[in-house]
Amino acid sequence: MVVGSPGSTAPGGPASAPGGSPVFTITNREQVPACAGNDRELVQNLCEYATTCPDPLDTRYWVYVQRVQVDTRTDPDTTTVLQDWQRQPGDVCLGPEEVAEPGIGEVVNAVQTGFTRKRPAEPQLVIQPN
Repeated sequence: MVVGSPGSTAPGGPASAPGGSPVFTITNREQVPACAGNDRELVQNLCEYATTCPDPLDTRYWVYVQRVQVDTRTDPDTTTVLQDWQRQPGDVCLGPEEVAEPGIGEVVNAVQTGFTRKRPAEPQLVIQPN
C-alpha cells in the first residue's frame, strides 16, 4: 500500500506535488500477520494469535513503514529512501479488505514537517502618521 504524505502525490498521480513542487515524499506500507517468524520479507505462517481479534473475520497484523522521496525533475520512477522499513509499535486488527491507516505519530510528524518546511513571510515595516 502506498500513502502520500501531506503535500505529496502517490504513484500514478500528477507529475508534481500540489503547489507545483517537483519533490515529494511517499509513505509505503506493508502488513504481515502478527506471528513469530514472520517479517516484512518473509511470511511463514498464520498463527493463533493473529486470529484473536474481537471480530472473528479480522486478522491481527504488524505494520511496516518506509518513507521515500521522489524528484520528478529527474526520473520519477527513481526514489531516495528517507527512512528504511521499520515495524510500527503494536499490532492492528484488520478485515479482509482493510489496510492499515497512518498512526497518530506519523500524522503529527507529517504536519510538523510540513510546517517546518514553510518559509515564514518577510516582515514588513509599516509607518502610519498619528
